[in-house]
Amino acid sequence: MQSAPLKDAFSPLRLKNYRLLWVGLFISNTGSWMQTAAQSWLVFQLTGSPLYLSLIPVFQAVPRIVFTAVGGAAADRYDRRVLLYGTQVLMASCAGLLGILTTLGRVQVWMVLTLAAVSSMGMAFDAPARQSLLPELVPRDEVPKAIALHSMTFNGSAIFGPSIAGMLLDLVGADWCFYLNALSFMAVVLAISAMEFPPRTSRATNGTLVKNIAEAASAVRQSPYLLMAMAYVTIIVFFGRPYTQLMAAFADLVLHTDARGYGLLMASPGVGTLFGLTAVALLSSSPEKKRYLQLGAMLFSSMLLAFAWIRSLRLCILSLVAVGFFESFTMATGQTVLQISAPDELRGRILGLYGTMTMGIGPLGSLLIGAIASYVGVPIALSIGCIIILAFAILAPTYFR
Repeated sequence: MQSAPLKDAFSPLRLKNYRLLWVGLFISNTGSWMQTAAQSWLVFQLTGSPLYLSLIPVFQAVPRIVFTAVGGAAADRYDRRVLLYGTQVLMASCAGLLGILTTLGRVQVWMVLTLAAVSSMGMAFDAPARQSLLPELVPRDEVPKAIALHSMTFNGSAIFGPSIAGMLLDLVGADWCFYLNALSFMAVVLAISAMEFPPRTSRATNGTLVKNIAEAASAVRQSPYLLMAMAYVTIIVFFGRPYTQLMAAFADLVLHTDARGYGLLMASPGVGTLFGLTAVALLSSSPEKKRYLQLGAMLFSSMLLAFAWIRSLRLCILSLVAVGFFESFTMATGQTVLQISAPDELRGRILGLYGTMTMGIGPLGSLLIGAIASYVGVPIALSIGCIIILAFAILAPTYFR
């Protein structure tokens, strides 16, 4: 009897189209996490600077800030599957080229940053098209579960990607992480090719792209519920998520561990993510999402603050499991609010704005926290971000009534 709710949480996987996309994304995201870990490790080996680690998300942020809202408008205008084909090819090409440059011993920091920026432009179109496709694959009452499972493909694959990267970095080098990531994008291409449903017709064809984007921004501004979800997501990504970019520096300068230890640290939040997203799916019918956002943000910042001052690798791993749980729980709850509250004709554009916050504005937080870390150290820098998140979570209910 107790297994029934858990089985129901995974019910969207019974649908062929959703199952194909889920499997393809899990494989592809595992490759992406491998590249994220290997890329940071490579840059730190080339420079030895936490600030350069923070430059990676900054170079990724610029095209996401510029193009993600445009990608959302494109997702409302055009066939989302065609957009996804193009983005997979672009991102695979960037990963393959970085692998070749690394193998040849010609790789330099500016090359890593440039390819990260180009790949990020592909992600700016990929994310809103992929996220807004979900309601077309499952019944409306299963959308919250589909969102949680979709998030699991990214956050859950964080268990395997960094762990594999840590082993490959130790055994054969960063280039193989990049090659395998390039190959992993084919899983999404094959999944989309095997999906069966009628081509989607355009609904946001009137007006310019700027007007289309402005309509979505106006809808968010006029809805306290949508604005609340966007605010929680933005504050966590800006002040909390930089810990992932600073992990290489924390592993080396604070814990004094090797590539395998770094891989374990990077993988640990993914373990918690599996449980956090399962909790979101189980609570999908609950009306208390506003309270869940506040509680999740408070506990995420508290666990990350504890991690910043732990000096044992094992305890750091345990604390990061909790960090992953509450981060994924809060982020998935915020995206669920956006998905179920957004009008169908605006969903792609609203998710484009969401992507601008999570993938564009967020990396600027990494630059800020990374710059602080270069002066006062990683633990203090992370602590400052945690205190800001905690203060926001405490005060937010008085504003979003």
